[in-house]
Parts: sequence; C-alpha cells; structure tokens
Amino acid sequence: MEQEKRVVLVVEGKNDYAKVKSVFPDVDIITTNGSEISKETLCEIEKLSQDRRVILLLDPDGPGERIRKKIINSAPSVEHVFVDRALAISSNKKKIGIEHMAKEDLLESLRHIKKPTNRKTVTRLDLFRLSLIGCSDSKFLRKEVCSELGIGFANGKTLLNKINMFGYSYSELKKAVLKVKT
Repeated sequence: MEQEKRVVLVVEGKNDYAKVKSVFPDVDIITTNGSEISKETLCEIEKLSQDRRVILLLDPDGPGERIRKKIINSAPSVEHVFVDRALAISSNKKKIGIEHMAKEDLLESLRHIKKPTNRKTVTRLDLFRLSLIGCSDSKFLRKEVCSELGIGFANGKTLLNKINMFGYSYSELKKAVLKVKT
C-alpha cells in the first residue's frame, strides 16, 4: 500500500483518517465527513477516480453502506474494502468504525480489495435457488455467504447488486453457499 502513491483512500471521518495515517503516513485520504457527503466531495472522488486508484474504506454499518452507494452512483469504478464488523467494534462495544480497528486487522482488510466488473451473471432467481432469498433462514445464510465472499452484509437486492458488481459467477456463489452450509 505504501508504495502505491497513486492510491486515494476514502474514509468517513477525522478519527478514521488519523487511524489510517498512523498505518500509512504517505497515503492520500479523503474524508466524507459522515453520511452527509457533500456534492463537492462526490465530484472530487469522481474526478480522482479517472486518474487514480480510489478505494473506499468505510465503516461496516448502515451509514457506511449509504455513503458507499452515493459514491458508487458518482464514481462506479472505485474499489472497495469491506471490513468485518467484529473487527471494527470499540472496546466499550458501543461504536463501530475503522478508527477502532487494530493495525494488523486494518492491514489484513486492505489485502482484500474488491474491484467492480459489473459482469451480470447472477439473477434474482439464482439467489432464490440457493436459498439466499425467500426462505426462513435466508438472512442468516446471506450473512455467512457475504462474510465468506468478503463483501459486507447485504439484504437480497443489495447482495444481487454486489455479486454482479464484483463479477462473481453463479458457480462461485454456489460454492460459497455450499461451504457455509457444511
């Protein structure tokens, strides 16, 4: 990461910024200033994504996912890091954020960058066939499969979008489902 001077990381706030800078002092960082990301910041990210490698490193919570969606709408080529929620919980168990991660966990998370491809090979019917939607235990199964694929938890519609955005095939998805079920 340190040698990739063309990388720009996007984080939510000043505490996340400080945490990432403590690990990667030379990396360029943009902060969204929370879920009310401004049009100016969205434009800046869109412009940077044309010439640089922009990677979203957002909190594994609802506001982080809302920010991610807003950025994807402006700059669909950005790359993604999905942090395991359990690794981003504060010591008092009341807050979730990148700022609470151990250095080693942050480094490991950044080894699993997801690049969008938008290869639409999985359908809603496929999710149904794999019991990822429409069954009483679908939510639990989705949670486990999302963890296995490293794409952050998602409801059925968002899972379909993420699977296709990152170019997973039906067979890769089925393999993840079977692994989780065993």
